[in-house]
Amino acid sequence: MVYLVTWGSTLENALQLIGLIIVFVLILAAAYFTSKFVGTTTVTNLKNRNFKVIETYKIAPNRFLQIIEVSGKYVVIGVSKDHIEYITELDADQVIKSEGEIAPINFKDILNNIKIKKDNNKNK
Repeated sequence: MVYLVTWGSTLENALQLIGLIIVFVLILAAAYFTSKFVGTTTVTNLKNRNFKVIETYKIAPNRFLQIIEVSGKYVVIGVSKDHIEYITELDADQVIKSEGEIAPINFKDILNNIKIKKDNNKNK
């Protein structure tokens, strides 16, 4: 009799575990498809637009200067938490565009530089 009670509770625990795993997988799947949908929608909304942020410069907490391109014209705006202000328009030759992406920082290179500095300090 005791064996049957133990077997039944073990079976119930196994079924509860399987149920929790199924619920967890469903939540992960829902999160995955939601993020795919939101990401695709955002990328679609950003393509073929007339607005492009060229550069952002932080001048104070929650206060920025931005150079934006609007339909081929370059405009400087001031952006704060609750306010956006037009500052001036720039000619295309006044805007210095970056020639490429900033190279990603390689952690291995940083670690090697730290090791070299540490070795140099030991030799002194």
